[in-house]
Amino acid sequence: MSDDIDGGGLGLTGAESMALGGMIGGGIYAVLGVVVKVSGALAWLSFVLAGIVAMCAGYSYIKLNQLSDPEGASPTSTPSRRSPRSPSSSN
Repeated sequence: MSDDIDGGGLGLTGAESMALGGMIGGGIYAVLGVVVKVSGALAWLSFVLAGIVAMCAGYSYIKLNQLSDPEGASPTSTPSRRSPRSPSSSN
């Protein structure tokens, strides 16, 4: 089940990526009509605010990954930066 790049075939990862992209892309266009109907002329504002929130989340992930181990990224850095007062999962 590997991606066949040289052979011209579509591997599992490529097929999953296409399916996921189709679902997300179709969902965005389906929701757009509902949002415009409910919010009217200010629909664009909701998309701008959602974009700003998404950019903030992306920026925080970039900063977290810059602080963490290159091989483990976010999951390896989170336990080491936990507050001393937070409950430990190794009880």
